[in-house]
Amino acid sequence: AQAEPLLLLNEVIGQVDLLQSLAQAAATAPTPWCRPRFVVGGSLELRGCRHPCLEAMLASGALEGQARTFIPNDISFNERLLLITGPNMGGK
Repeated sequence: AQAEPLLLLNEVIGQVDLLQSLAQAAATAPTPWCRPRFVVGGSLELRGCRHPCLEAMLASGALEGQARTFIPNDISFNERLLLITGPNMGGK
């Protein structure tokens, strides 16, 4: 009889944990994060994209002897979006 309420509680705790983790990552990021704006219809445009894990590694000095800068990327998807997945060494 208690299974359903426990499953719901588990889902809610998971959502709170996710939001708290994202908030902490955004608050402590070396470069300020921004909230995305979504517009229905049209194309998908991403400007100044950076990878948060790479930025954290650069800020911590974990990439000693390697490139110490990262150039943000702009991406624009018009009409059609193809999502290619697979292992990192899959030649994507």
